[in-house]
Amino acid sequence: MSHSSHDHGKDPDVTIHRTGGGCPGVLQHLSDYLEKDMEPQLLDEIETHLNECDDCRHCLDEIRGTIEFIHSNTHSPIPDEQKAGIRDRLWTALQDLSTEL
Repeated sequence: MSHSSHDHGKDPDVTIHRTGGGCPGVLQHLSDYLEKDMEPQLLDEIETHLNECDDCRHCLDEIRGTIEFIHSNTHSPIPDEQKAGIRDRLWTALQDLSTEL
């Protein structure tokens, strides 16, 4: 399956499709995608990409599973400082994964 580069109007640095080093444009937006906190056009483009890219879909499934695991195993609220640390570690792991794809 071939992927092509695609730029987005307001953010020309966002590359949705694979450019040889994974799909960093998608990976950097997965958190916002899960929260549906993005422009409708970008949301549609990411959904289209996820339908075509097994690697990104797998990454999204892993993030969803991690979130569900944390929610189901948390009996008390996580302090904001810890949430930020968890988010930072997940982001770093995603960036590492995108260089491996």
